[in-house]
Amino acid sequence: MIRAVIFDLDDVIVKTEHLKAISYARAISQLCPGKFDQKTVETAYDEFVGQTVSREDDQCSCMVSEPDVMETYREMVGRSRRDMATAMVNRFDLEPFLLSYTGQYGISEPWQALIKVRMPIYETILEDPELLRDSQWSHNVALLHVVKKNKLRAALATMSERRHVLKILAAIGLTDSFECIVTGEDVNQGKPDPEIYRLVSQQLKVPPSECLVIEDSPSGIRAGLSAGMRVIAVTTPFSRDKVHAADLLDNKWVVDEPSLLLDVFDTMIQEANI
Repeated sequence: MIRAVIFDLDDVIVKTEHLKAISYARAISQLCPGKFDQKTVETAYDEFVGQTVSREDDQCSCMVSEPDVMETYREMVGRSRRDMATAMVNRFDLEPFLLSYTGQYGISEPWQALIKVRMPIYETILEDPELLRDSQWSHNVALLHVVKKNKLRAALATMSERRHVLKILAAIGLTDSFECIVTGEDVNQGKPDPEIYRLVSQQLKVPPSECLVIEDSPSGIRAGLSAGMRVIAVTTPFSRDKVHAADLLDNKWVVDEPSLLLDVFDTMIQEANI
């Protein structure tokens, strides 16, 4: 029996993974001036097009293109902020350059400098409620309304910061839609560790076996399965190839076509309630 449905936020309810990817791209362009064509940032995501701009006096040794940043981000979708920043630093060999910022920012690790630069950029993006409303995944929001209509319990489990989560939910009118909201600040281990989903189960007082997770990334899927929950994967252009390559779920529980989501959900409910 399914009694609770737990949604991820980033790229499940809202296309925030795209917005986050842009913020990382812009941050790297600031840290490595001249190595990055910022003009192509806004056209990222779907097209993954851009140019590499080089300059003889560049301080950073990496040749960073906007598609490279987006592809690295795509590979890491669903992981913690530290994991994401570390992946970017390693991919583009940023550590030697970022070391010069440790004293300026009062930090000890190079990846923290990338976060310091990136976070104000992301928060500026989140100040646009119209952009957030336009960035909703309508099929997943429709599923949330079906969950509520059927009197199932709804929860949110996201590695994002609570203040960002609440700002996003307020902008899209879903502040009161979740009985329980657990964020990255509430756990010690990020996805794919199951801690966040186990915590939701505890707070709802619903056994994991009676919870259904709606996720978009392999790390999120692994977290849900490891917590002992059922999972439906609703893929995006960011995560689709990785979800299929990971082969974590029976294909009938992987939704690539949004129009099929409600049918897949109904099938899951029927099978779980037998």
